[in-house]
Amino acid sequence: MISVIVPALNEEKYLAYCLESFANQSYRDYEVIVVDGGSFDKTVEVAKEFADKVIIDSKRPVGAARNAGARIARGDVLAFIDADTVACPSWVETIIQSFNHNRLIGVTGPTLPLDGHMFDRLVYKAATHYLQRALVFVNMPHVPGFNCAYDKQAFFRAGGFDESNVLSEDTRLSLKLRKLGVVAFNKHMLAYTSTRRIKKYGYPYMATFYLINCLFTHLTGKSLRHYPAVR
Repeated sequence: MISVIVPALNEEKYLAYCLESFANQSYRDYEVIVVDGGSFDKTVEVAKEFADKVIIDSKRPVGAARNAGARIARGDVLAFIDADTVACPSWVETIIQSFNHNRLIGVTGPTLPLDGHMFDRLVYKAATHYLQRALVFVNMPHVPGFNCAYDKQAFFRAGGFDESNVLSEDTRLSLKLRKLGVVAFNKHMLAYTSTRRIKKYGYPYMATFYLINCLFTHLTGKSLRHYPAVR
């Protein structure tokens, strides 16, 4: 069984699209858990309409929300997707097929823009299909938290997502997990995510922000304290 965990905060606009993408999955043995971060819009109401479980974990980083969902999950595999991200119809099945391989403890796949233009599609494909795949190949997995799945036991052995930092909690986890087993890239584990942050701030700003955060994290062991807001 797979447990799909969705952190959400004021996501009434996108959450229904995310959760509806699990209505017609080709593999049916899964549960959907939404972890709300203290929304003041209709996020919780939307979640209760579609999800199997809804919990409130207010005013904490997204890593803490994902961990809260993992702690109540019944599945042997923990799959993570964000509220503004939509899974392809074979997303869950692809995860199951991936974990049939020996020593595999984690898997990720490409993420394309949900609402972007051709240029956005090219950028996302380069970043999440080619670069991310190359990093997995050289055993330096930088796995995004909005499209990934992990073996439950390995996830908790690695300590779950970092709850002390606002950013980079997902890549920190994947880099720890590589010491416990294989983290793979499956090109069929496709998801589509919103480009709203890119639309609001632009590629130059966001690229600079990610670079600064990467350097700051490597030098200090801590991420930057904020993420450019979109809500």
